[in-house]
Amino acid sequence: MSELDSLSTVEPSPTVNVSLTSDDVMQQTWLRVVLVSLYAVIFVLGIAGNSLVVYIVAARRTMQSITNIFIANLAVSDVIMCLLAVPFTPISGLLQSWPFGEALCHLVPMTMGVSVHVSTLTSTAIAVDRYFVIVHPFRPRMKSGVCLMLIVAIWLISVSISLPLAIYQKVSHSINHAITGRIGTFAMILPTSPYRTAWGWAR
Repeated sequence: MSELDSLSTVEPSPTVNVSLTSDDVMQQTWLRVVLVSLYAVIFVLGIAGNSLVVYIVAARRTMQSITNIFIANLAVSDVIMCLLAVPFTPISGLLQSWPFGEALCHLVPMTMGVSVHVSTLTSTAIAVDRYFVIVHPFRPRMKSGVCLMLIVAIWLISVSISLPLAIYQKVSHSINHAITGRIGTFAMILPTSPYRTAWGWAR
């Protein structure tokens, strides 16, 4: 009985559950340095490489084929993406807020949408052009004027599709009790409900 009594008085040792959230992980300095460094490399290479493509196609008449003009259009959209999306994405992600003001709150998400749609539609136009070249090699190719009209139409369609991101994007302010002061966040508020957040960092 004494042995059973002694065993019954033994209490289990407490277990410690350690769980890291995404916010805790992003607070690590080395991870922030790696993330910012990778974005910096992407920014420099994206601006330099795509600008070089646009310059070569624009400066050399022999390079101004239909396919190369479409590729230059892709490069232009990538340059815009690098200028207006790459610098702000890591900063706003690390800060979990939007400190860049109302104007960029409207501009940056729309620019990202325009760039994605321009890239997609331009790639589709290249695929259609190559289809006619391969399947119907004896038909006359697309003229440069038609190619430029298609590029203008691509940009107009892309801006039209992405325009709601600029119209309904709003900057909201909330009090964060852990940090003194107001922290700006941004989100797309749909017109059907003022409390329905469809996209952004608003919490």
